[in-house]
Amino acid sequence: MFSGTGEDSRGRILPRYGGQSLLNLPASICRTFDVPALDLASALDSALLPPAMLDGVTAVLLVVVDGLGHWQLDRAVAAGDAPTFAEIAARAQAGSPLAGEFVSATVTSLFPSSTIPVLTTLSTGVSPAAHALLGWTVYLEEFGEVAELARWGPAMGRGSYQDPPLGGHDPVAFFGSGTLYQRLAAAGIQTAVVCPESLRGSGLSAMTFRGAAFVGYHATSSLFVLAERLLAARAPRERLYVYAYWSTLDTVGHHHGPLGPEHGAELAVLDFALGRWLERHDRRGDLLVLLTADHGHVPSPPDRVLRLDREPGLADLLRAPPSGERRLAYFHARPGQERALRAYCDGRLSSVGEWLEPVEAFDRGLFGPGTPSAAAFRRAGDGILIARDDWQFIYPLSRSGEPTVFAGNHGALDPREMLVPLVACRL
Repeated sequence: MFSGTGEDSRGRILPRYGGQSLLNLPASICRTFDVPALDLASALDSALLPPAMLDGVTAVLLVVVDGLGHWQLDRAVAAGDAPTFAEIAARAQAGSPLAGEFVSATVTSLFPSSTIPVLTTLSTGVSPAAHALLGWTVYLEEFGEVAELARWGPAMGRGSYQDPPLGGHDPVAFFGSGTLYQRLAAAGIQTAVVCPESLRGSGLSAMTFRGAAFVGYHATSSLFVLAERLLAARAPRERLYVYAYWSTLDTVGHHHGPLGPEHGAELAVLDFALGRWLERHDRRGDLLVLLTADHGHVPSPPDRVLRLDREPGLADLLRAPPSGERRLAYFHARPGQERALRAYCDGRLSSVGEWLEPVEAFDRGLFGPGTPSAAAFRRAGDGILIARDDWQFIYPLSRSGEPTVFAGNHGALDPREMLVPLVACRL
């Protein structure tokens, strides 16, 4: 079914963990600062990030655009919505006066191609198999329910597990893993994250941003303003790493799709903000700028929706609601119903999704190399259903109103959701 990494016989893109994926980016950042990272995956291939670009770097700015697939960027460039990106790509292809000043390449997302797993990897350096935050929602045996990880609270309720009414649990102790920011700080490097102000103090932020200064914005238009402020305040020879997260393209992609004018308008805003900052930035020659995305989007027609809550008899086989993503579902079977669950999915759902045994996914390294954590095994459940073509899965976790049918989705292995841009600039 799945073997190795790269592209399989059905055109699906598998994560290229050997040096051409987002998993390899944290090790490259460590290499840039001469920080040991032998326990992490290998750094990016030199063809993607030439060693010459790293010489003399004292500051790194990583910009992560949520939901920007490589195909979406190519489409925006062709439509004239992204002249800054077009210029960068042209200069990278032609070569610039300073060798390696611009690079425009493509890398793969992770498995699943989803925000929470990818952003956690970028902030820790370890794969989803190790950090075990496997999707937007996961079944947490620690709390006996499906949780929404962005809020770190019950998917069927409100609040966070760190709130006193829900037990006042410590998110750091729950997570149990260190961060890239702590690793860099131990080597004397200042770190900061530029993110939506709404993420300040969240359980997920406590887990993944530990060791970094949190700088919140109220509108994504402030992202480069705040990042520049941090860069300009550096003392001479001070080393600095800034992670900046552009959140709104993904929101537009979900609600309006990656093909609509709203998506083009949002990408044009990003392009303008990037170009404006590049023009105004006071270049010192020691800054490495990296821009990438966590995943892309697959356009989702409204007639390609599988309502898992309406599949007769499915709930009788499950001990918890399906979790994961709109294009990837984790199933947890009732005791003794594991074979019946697989037979059900193979018999009724095979035209819209492909069944994958979790043990096979881990054995073949889909969730990343290395020994998987016990938590990852638990959260992957007893079966994984991966969407075919442009299908999406819906299982409403709230009884209030009809669930939203998204116009764009991600989480599976389609090239449109798996291939993301990697832009590098030396300033």
